[in-house]
Amino acid sequence: RKDGAPIEIAIDQCHKRGMKFIAKFRMADRHGGGQQGLLAKRKDLWNPDFGDGAMDYTHQEIRDWVFAMVEEILRRFDVDGFELNYIRFMHSFPKATAGSFGGAIPRRNRTGEGLVQVMGIRQ
Repeated sequence: RKDGAPIEIAIDQCHKRGMKFIAKFRMADRHGGGQQGLLAKRKDLWNPDFGDGAMDYTHQEIRDWVFAMVEEILRRFDVDGFELNYIRFMHSFPKATAGSFGGAIPRRNRTGEGLVQVMGIRQ
């Protein structure tokens, strides 16, 4: 679009109205209809409790992929924060190991401010 990417337009409109723009990524969202993304097609990265494309965050490759997307949004766009949303379907970790992976994505990394500080992107 000549006016910019949809996220840029939304950010601009929020800021014009004195509102903050908080980007959001659903960590555990999945829907039927087939998995289309490159990582989503890799069954070895699926949560074995579900077997339908639910990503298993015990895999470092999955965590790195998520943080790469977060980093890209924080670098490219003037967002005021970033939320990693775990609200739907808590299937990010297999039941057998969920308790031991509480620190796989540290609490300080769950907010945009924490990510900015950890990644050294911008203050």
